[in-house]
Formats: sequence, C-alpha cells, structure tokens
Amino acid sequence: MSAQPALVVLHGANSSAREMAPLTDRFPPQAQLFVPDLLGHGGRGLAPELSVAAIAADALRQCDEHGLGRADWFGYSFGGLVALWVAAHHPERVRSVATLAAKIAYDERAVSHVTHLLDSERLAAIPRGTQLASTHAPQDWRALAQVNRAMFARFASEPPLDATALRQVHQPVLLMASLEDPLVTAAETRALAHVLPNAMTGLFPGSCHPLPQAPLDTVLRTLARFRADPDGMVRAARSALLSYWWADQGGRA
Repeated sequence: MSAQPALVVLHGANSSAREMAPLTDRFPPQAQLFVPDLLGHGGRGLAPELSVAAIAADALRQCDEHGLGRADWFGYSFGGLVALWVAAHHPERVRSVATLAAKIAYDERAVSHVTHLLDSERLAAIPRGTQLASTHAPQDWRALAQVNRAMFARFASEPPLDATALRQVHQPVLLMASLEDPLVTAAETRALAHVLPNAMTGLFPGSCHPLPQAPLDTVLRTLARFRADPDGMVRAARSALLSYWWADQGGRA
C-alpha cells in the first residue's frame, strides 16, 4: 500500500491551530500533519472582512508554502465547511475529506444562534474571553469575533456551500458528529451525507463542542480507518445502508 498523503487539519471559527492539540497530540509521532492558523486567527493579521473563499485560498497558499500538494483534509466545526469548500472548488488538491461537527446549512435561526455565540461582550464575560485573548495575541480577539460574526450573518442570504456545490464533491467524505451537540444535530449530518455523492457518517454519543468534550480517541480511530482506504470504507458503508434499507422495505423497490 502506498504511503498516505499529509493530513491538513483545520480548526473552527474564533479558534486557532494550537486549540486543536487535544486531537492532534493523539496522532502518532510519524503522522504527517499540517495544522495552519486560519486567516485572521491565532494572532495573524486580520482583514476588515472574512469569507469562506478567502479563508480557503489562504489555507491553500499555506499548503503551497509547505510543499503540500494533494492531501487529506480534516476540518473541525467551521473548519469542516472550509475543507468541503476546498474539495468542491479545488478537487485536485483533495484526496479525501473528514469532518467533525461540520455545520453547512445556515438558516436565519442557525445564524442567530451562531452570531449570539460570537458576541464579543458575551465572550468577555465568561472564561472563554481570557482564552481568546491568549489564543489570538497580539491581535485583538474582539475584532476577530466581530469580523467572524459579520461573516456568519451573511450565510443566511449567501450560503457558502449550496447543494449544487456540494454535489461537486466526488472525493470520499467522512462526516463525524455527536448525538447531543449544541450546534450540529445528527439529523443535519445525515442530511449532508445524502447530498454529497460519496459520503458516510460516523455518529458518537455526547457533544463535540467544545473539542475536548468529543470522544477524541474514537474520532482518531475512525479517522485512521477511513484514511487507510477512503473509497473502500465509504463504499462499504453505503452498501450496508442500502442493504438495511432494502431489508426494511421488505425487499420492495
């Protein structure tokens, strides 16, 4: 079996590369990981406006600077949306995609919830504000939260990935999520798997927000199995699902 490509690991909105350590520290020492700070995050310079397209382009530029061509991509939360965007628009750069608690659909209710969570005054009043000050130093984390908030506010009228774009993702995709997550429901994850041409789901008990609450050892094992044979694992999962549906229908089409 040929060597696996590098794994690009993308963090969530308002987070940073180092906040992925609860997961990335579990990888074996020989794993080839690239864990960049997204545009405007982790102390990087902040533009007046952010978009998924700009964040994805910056991630690809960082991959180029590190000599990474075609790779496996893993995205946590908002990072999963970015990874799927790259797969849809730059398929030559992506062998497979795995996500954890990726939210793609943003109706007005979802946008209201996320923008509330990103409110800088709310964050400053809880311990997360202190964490963000450290995570994004020397940049002003409040400014980043406001720019992210404005980006998410546009998602209801300007979806970053619609069904047409998602159907262009022909690479194998593993969608992992938990059954009690406050941001991403299992139903959303299953619905996304139905839209993607070559996807499977992996659902776990508990929550994935924040990241340390996720069953990270299980996530890592599932991801390792998937990356060993992405096409084969998705094919087997979809075949098993089809067989279950056929049996449930009493053998009727």
